[in-house]
Amino acid sequence: MSQQGSGGGAQGRPGGVPLALGQGLRRMSKWQWAIGVVAVAAQAALLHATATSDESEARYEEQLEPYRRDLLARIAQEASAGASRRKEPLTVVEIGIGDCERNMTFYQQAAAGPLKDREVRLVGVDPSTYNAKKLDTRVQRDKRFDAWPSNLAFAQELRGAEALPFADSSVDVAVSTLTLCSLHRPMRSVGELHRVLKPGGVLLFLEHVPDADHRGLAMAVLNPLSVMFRKGCRLDRDTEALVRGAGFAEVRVVGEVGARLPGAVGLVARVLGLAEVRHKIGVARK
Repeated sequence: MSQQGSGGGAQGRPGGVPLALGQGLRRMSKWQWAIGVVAVAAQAALLHATATSDESEARYEEQLEPYRRDLLARIAQEASAGASRRKEPLTVVEIGIGDCERNMTFYQQAAAGPLKDREVRLVGVDPSTYNAKKLDTRVQRDKRFDAWPSNLAFAQELRGAEALPFADSSVDVAVSTLTLCSLHRPMRSVGELHRVLKPGGVLLFLEHVPDADHRGLAMAVLNPLSVMFRKGCRLDRDTEALVRGAGFAEVRVVGEVGARLPGAVGLVARVLGLAEVRHKIGVARK
């Protein structure tokens, strides 16, 4: 008798494998079904996103750019608010500055425009040497072509935001744009920003926040993808609550916008019916 004939399992019966597979599928829970379907969709989305990620990233930034501009315009407003400090250098610290050319453009415009009569000290805090080199290349290029304001001093700190190298109450303005979502120790980092700000100083932030309507399955699937493909970005982190819990005297949300996430994560989000992610623009005053 052959081995096939003596076996009593599924392989010994015609159609045994499909039968066993069908039984296994019937035992799957609704969540397992849903996650399986989304996993297939995610694989398809990843393949499609390979060719379109740069374009979708650009569209994402275009949606947020007016809000970045308005947020960073508040630096000049804060600088002119205190008459006694107008002649002192204005110290601005941005955490997670990365290679953020968009923010840098706004800093340059402010220094060359409303802050032209004041020394501005800008410090970018970021642990990435790769980003630091890209940003330094841009700064040096602008200086060579006389596109860098003479009153703007720029320095970089290669470190995370959880241990800032500044004295207590020494910073006028802190900035965080799309950074709090990916910090390893967010509560400590926001606490550090509060520590280094002068009394009356402000934290300007543009961050996405979770929406109550988009929790459950969508977030359970999207969050791991976002962490993997968007440099540790956690879509389920309540960044507004982090700021509100850091001890600031006043926290105001001055704007709100929905924006489509870029790349593969954005494609999967739309498959799940999550067209946009909510972003809040705010000012926290010490």
